[in-house]
Parts: sequence; C-alpha cells; structure tokens
Amino acid sequence: MREAPMTPHSSDRTDAELEALLARAADRDLGLTLQTGYVTKALLGLFGSDRFRLAVSADGSTFFDGLSVDNATGIVD
Repeated sequence: MREAPMTPHSSDRTDAELEALLARAADRDLGLTLQTGYVTKALLGLFGSDRFRLAVSADGSTFFDGLSVDNATGIVD
C-alpha cells in the first residue's frame, strides 16, 4: 500500500536507489525496483502478473525479461 525506500548500505553515491514496492493491489505489483539517477534500471518480483521476473531497461521505460518463472509449473523462460 506504500512505496518503502530502502538503504541497504551507506555509500558515497547519491544517484542510486533501491525501493521495495509493497502490496500494490490495483497494479498487481510486488517487488524491488533498482534505480540510478531516478531512472528504473531493473525490476525483481511480481510486476503486472503472477510470474516472478527479473527485467532490465536501458531507458527506464522499455523492459526486457532476463528471467521469467511460470508460477503454475515453475518453468523458467
């Protein structure tokens, strides 16, 4: 129901961010977003479906699945 920014370690970098996305029922999203310079570069979790996925993006708008797991069979695509 809220986005929870996380800081897993201290760093001199100020342009990187890790966010946990929790219980977004309307969006069907649950997972982690990894950002640099306020641009999302990777997604890990359930985004838009029940399939667990790892997706990456060069520009923050077009994402490509590097890993996708079928929740009914466990088969990795």
